[in-house]
Amino acid sequence: GARTLLSLCLNLIKLLKGGKFKSIFSVSGLFGENNIKVREDAARLGLFVGSFTGIYTLSQELFRSFSRVPGHYRTMISGFLAGTSLFSYSPFPQTQRNFALYTFARSLQCLYNYYKCRGYLSFMNFFDHWDSLLFIISSARVMYSYVMARDTLPKSYVNFITRTGPIHKDIIHATAALNRGKKMDTDAVIRYLTNMKKKHAHVSVPTATELSSLSMIGCDILHPAHKSCSRNAFSVAWNVIRQIFPLYASLTLIPMFLFRFPRFLKSPGGSLFHALKSTLRSTAFLTAFTTVYQIVVCFHRKTIPVDHRFLFFFAGLVSSSSIFIEKGSRRSELALYVMPRALDSWYTSITGKWWYPFGPIPCGEVLLFSFAMSMIMFCYEHHSESVAPFMNSALNWIIHRTQIVQGILVNMENLQHKVSQSIPPTSNPPSEKE
Repeated sequence: GARTLLSLCLNLIKLLKGGKFKSIFSVSGLFGENNIKVREDAARLGLFVGSFTGIYTLSQELFRSFSRVPGHYRTMISGFLAGTSLFSYSPFPQTQRNFALYTFARSLQCLYNYYKCRGYLSFMNFFDHWDSLLFIISSARVMYSYVMARDTLPKSYVNFITRTGPIHKDIIHATAALNRGKKMDTDAVIRYLTNMKKKHAHVSVPTATELSSLSMIGCDILHPAHKSCSRNAFSVAWNVIRQIFPLYASLTLIPMFLFRFPRFLKSPGGSLFHALKSTLRSTAFLTAFTTVYQIVVCFHRKTIPVDHRFLFFFAGLVSSSSIFIEKGSRRSELALYVMPRALDSWYTSITGKWWYPFGPIPCGEVLLFSFAMSMIMFCYEHHSESVAPFMNSALNWIIHRTQIVQGILVNMENLQHKVSQSIPPTSNPPSEKE
């Protein structure tokens, strides 16, 4: 239900931005399967959660009944076997990859908390912002890949950055080609600049020969709509605010009404104030991230006449420092979201290199997910303080709900047995002779 409502709100925002006001009053336009696809996803999610719970519970009971494997090893093996439930998403390898990367990041978080609680990481206490540093490095890698290795990022990830960012994809391809010493697609660049000239008369369109002689894409091609880099920065900031504020508002308000509605009824003004504050804070973070990245690239163009691929990594380092705008609890969540994408991009980029002899691992996503769930279930069952509250609540709902139902059934059987024992047997009816 929550996912359907969120999809409905995002579709409504898309229709309003596109000016399709008639579709808002159309059932097919607002609720069509082309816009809100939830039925197949819901079925696969149910199969995935059900098989995970069943395999984990069955493995635990079998180990407990027929072997003397210690409890922590039993939990880890059961968690690993339950991870094979990810095969329910076999037709969707990208979904498998997303699950595997997310749980892997969560398993690293659990292990970090586990060792930190036991004092093994006391040497790291001199610095309080490891989560922010992880986000900064991971984001720098992602932004480097966005320019230089776009095929190593998920298509949805690239599309989101492209829609939010100010640079056209054809210009990014041309920049990457020049940095790799390859020939750029001059026809695509000329086509883009020609279209921009129709909207802005001051745009100059170079010839294919002039483009081929360039050693670096300048600001006149990066942002042809604005001659001034400072004016372009203000335009970038405004465009990000206009796109991101409605998205963050829906992501903040919908959970408040769905999961914290009693709290909202107690204090509607305070709840709306905190929701607006959180939305503005997150919007400011992403706006600063995008704008500062563009400013760093423009500053390099104005000061250094030579381009280098490391620039895009450095620009990512500087712009991702805007993470400090977000509140502390959100920083670790954002770091855990970006870090697996950065690792996946790095791993994909080295696959096929002459110095990396290994190819893609068969069923690697399922193996990674199983390993991650093995670590998570170990921490959950034996050291729950090392598991994040959200993950703890989710596992309580998935795993222990089954155990609660089993306990209720066992108690009902015991009660029925006691009641049957307390009722005296009925006496035999007297015979006809008596």
